[in-house]
Parts: sequence; C-alpha cells; structure tokens
Amino acid sequence: MRKTISLMATVVVLALLTAAGASATCSPDGYCPYNGCIGWFNWTSNTYFFNGASCWTLYGNATVKNDGLMCTGRPYVQVGQGLSSGFQQVVHVAGPGEPNYQSSDHFEFDYSIQFLDPHHDAWDIVMIGLYDNNTGALLQWITSVTGSQPDPNCGNTYLDFHNSSLIGKNVRIDVQARNLYADTKIRVSGLALWQKP
Repeated sequence: MRKTISLMATVVVLALLTAAGASATCSPDGYCPYNGCIGWFNWTSNTYFFNGASCWTLYGNATVKNDGLMCTGRPYVQVGQGLSSGFQQVVHVAGPGEPNYQSSDHFEFDYSIQFLDPHHDAWDIVMIGLYDNNTGALLQWITSVTGSQPDPNCGNTYLDFHNSSLIGKNVRIDVQARNLYADTKIRVSGLALWQKP
C-alpha cells in the first residue's frame, strides 16, 4: 500500500515538474507603435500568424491558414471537426526586476473570431482562457462563443481587465474548441495580451 501511494505521489510530482518546466520560448511582440496605444506592451508572439504556427502549439484538427477566407483577411487558425482541438502559447509576463516589467495590473486581451455554423448548434464552441502554466490554475477567463450565437464576424473584440495575478507568471493562452460538423468553420486570429499603463 505504501509503495502504491509513494508511486502515485512520484507521478504527481513529475507531472507538476513537467508542467513547470514549460515556459515562454518566443520573444513578445513588445510595445505598440500606434498613437492610440502608446505605452501598451504585447506579451504575445506572432499575434496574427504571419509566421504560420511559430510560437503556438496546435493540437487536434487545428491548422494555420492564409487563404483570405477569414473576415480579417489575415492568416488565422481554423479548428476542424472534432471533440477537442485548439492551440496555445506560453508567455512570461515580467515581474519586478525582470526585463520589460510594467508596473500596471491593467490588461487587455484582443482576439478575432469568425464562427460559421449552419447548424446553429450550442455544442459547437470555442473558449479562450489564461492559465498559470506552472499550476494549471485559471487566471482569467476571456470568452466562450457557441454556434447558437450570432457570428462575431471579427468585430472589435477584446476584454479589458485588471488582474495582478498575471504579473511574474508563465501564462498559457489557451484556445479550446469543439466542432461537431465538417461544414462548420471556427476561425481565430489576432490574439494579443496587452499590458496597459
């Protein structure tokens, strides 16, 4: 019995160490160059998928496309048919004393979604959340969109929030989807985690 408990504890510790070892591997896109967002810092890399899947981990039936079919006209990730597809990126939001540290807890998460579901099925869904990559804890819920809702059609979509729990953390941006039909198109692009002054 003790050997079983000890073995289970070892497996749990190894799983936690494996998760903790994953960290941000790409440089952030950095400061915004435009007048309306001077001083904002984007922690995300390859926000618009101009470099394909670089800096993102795709799983399930998710693929990067650059065929002009998304309403933004930019490259995007399309989530194909399946019960579990999506993509993620781990970013490090600097803490005090680290390069690019921002002293604000004010954030904005931008994203564009196009959801073409001729079945209008609530089981078709895309969800975006920010997680602590070391512990798996949810740090900030961003959105969930289902096929039964009207298509957001790449509208100016963002969440403005204050959250000090992101600072100094390896944050996993996680986009998860479920798509029950081959003719349903779920497309996502323009993901940016801005820290605002």
